[in-house]
Amino acid sequence: MFEQAPEAILVFDDNLRYIDANGAACQLLRRVKEEIVGKRVGEFSAEDGARLALRVRESLGGTAVEECLTVLLPDGGVRYVELVTRPNILPGIHASFSRDVTERKQLQRELEHHNRLEAIGKVAGGVAHDFNNMLTAIMSYTDLQLQQLPQDGAMRRYAMGIQAAAARAAETTQQLLAFCRRQSMKFSELDVNEVVAESAKLVRRVIGENVQLVLELDSELPPVVADAGQLNQVLVNLAVNARDAMPSGGRILIVSSKRVVGADRSHKPGDLEPGTYVSIFVHDTGLGISNDVLPHIFDPFFTTKPLGKGTGLGLSTVYGIVRQSRGQILVTSEPGHGTTFEIVLPTAGLRSEVAAVPSSFAAERDDHRKIID
Repeated sequence: MFEQAPEAILVFDDNLRYIDANGAACQLLRRVKEEIVGKRVGEFSAEDGARLALRVRESLGGTAVEECLTVLLPDGGVRYVELVTRPNILPGIHASFSRDVTERKQLQRELEHHNRLEAIGKVAGGVAHDFNNMLTAIMSYTDLQLQQLPQDGAMRRYAMGIQAAAARAAETTQQLLAFCRRQSMKFSELDVNEVVAESAKLVRRVIGENVQLVLELDSELPPVVADAGQLNQVLVNLAVNARDAMPSGGRILIVSSKRVVGADRSHKPGDLEPGTYVSIFVHDTGLGISNDVLPHIFDPFFTTKPLGKGTGLGLSTVYGIVRQSRGQILVTSEPGHGTTFEIVLPTAGLRSEVAAVPSSFAAERDDHRKIID
């Protein structure tokens, strides 16, 4: 029973040294029994081992200890573990029972992240609408003023400057509305390769001469349902981000391909329904994204660029557009080895089978709760 138990069981003595470990414990710690026996309680914990050892020593008189701690693996990885110690299962012999809860922790983090995005989206949507109303008044009054000003005069130049600034501010509100899904989109059946090829013309102009753009497009792709203009904005935003990550030059590779999500949820990114999708990969050879920054890249107003070099809305706009298209966006990155974004869009046949696009981030929250359940 000890060896076949699904929970990791570690047996230790009054000196808090392990004297036995079952198979599940060896698997959890990624170590053989000989590497565990003789070590002290808390020695495999990543950061809270001393506190665990102190609590266990105080509990030897008869009180169980319950802890949630991190375990450091030999390869540097970390697992999250729920642990309960039972003192004196035999005189002077104690045991700890552990359960790996890493996946549950990760799902909880994803749920918290989406709840945070939902709250930000509601605030951003309200602010964008109010700001848009004020911009409408500013631009209308400026138009009236321009009609009455002479063609060559300082006042006309000042009014045109106000008009241009208001137009740029209006673009920012559109990005906010795209992020929080309150911007109307014109969906139609599209050939992804045609959209990518059309976007490439603009991308080549904005990335500069020291960045190479390469397209690898699958000619056998089914049509998708999306907004061509918004999809073009997604590709341009990702290309601009890639260019900024390659200050000394590099290469941007855009690849289109078919992705099949199985009924058994195999190869399932995010919350996609089973069926056929089209993927667009945007890969760069730039600086990459660090692990502490990666979870925040789609947050609005989050940016690592210097002050005045970015609004922090580029990737949040990309996220909003893709999700409004009932797609998914995935990102993988390694510092020093570039970044890859994958945009997954439903095909026309699949899009007609699934429910309408959710109107708020609450729908995504509910999806993640279903995954956890």
